[in-house]
Amino acid sequence: MHRRIFHTTCIAALFFFTVVPTSPAWTAQKTTGGPSEAAPASMAAGVSKPPRAVPTDDFAPTSQLVSIHFDVASSAIRPGEAALLDRNAAWLKANPRNTVLVEGAADQRGNRVYNQALAERRAQAVKNYLVDHGIASDRIMTISYGEGRLACPTNADPCWSDNRRVDFQVKVLNRQAP
Repeated sequence: MHRRIFHTTCIAALFFFTVVPTSPAWTAQKTTGGPSEAAPASMAAGVSKPPRAVPTDDFAPTSQLVSIHFDVASSAIRPGEAALLDRNAAWLKANPRNTVLVEGAADQRGNRVYNQALAERRAQAVKNYLVDHGIASDRIMTISYGEGRLACPTNADPCWSDNRRVDFQVKVLNRQAP
C-alpha cells in the first residue's frame, strides 16, 4: 500500500516539474479587459528578443508626418489610415535624404509584455506599408514603446483610442557651417 502511494506521488511530482514550467510565461499573467488576440509565436515559444537600441537623439517630430491609429488588439492598417500613410509616403519620397523613426504604441489594457509586442507589430506593419509603397527599408527605423508613451493617461475609452498609434519622427540632418 505504501509503495502504491509513493509511486503515485512520484508520478505527480514528475508531471508537475515537467509540464508546469514548460507553459509559456504569458499564460500566467492576468489581463484586465485585455485583448483577445493570441500571443506572438516568439512569446509562446519562450523566446524573447533583446531590445534593440535605437539612437533617438537625432530625431524630431514634424508636422508633415501624421500619426496612424489602430483598432483594439490589432496591427492591421485601417483603410482610412492607409490614406494618411500614402501622404506620409509621398512626403518621404519628396525628401529622400530623411530617415524616419516609426514609434509603435499601445493603450493600457493588457499586460506590458503583450502591449510591447503589439506596439512592435504596429510599427513593423507601418514600415512594411511604406516599403511596399516605394520607401527604402534602410530609411525606416522602428521602435516599440508599448504602453510607455501614452498620448492620453486617463484609463478610459476615448484615451485608449488615442494611445493605439504609431508616431513618426524625422532624423535631423546635420548642417555644415558656411
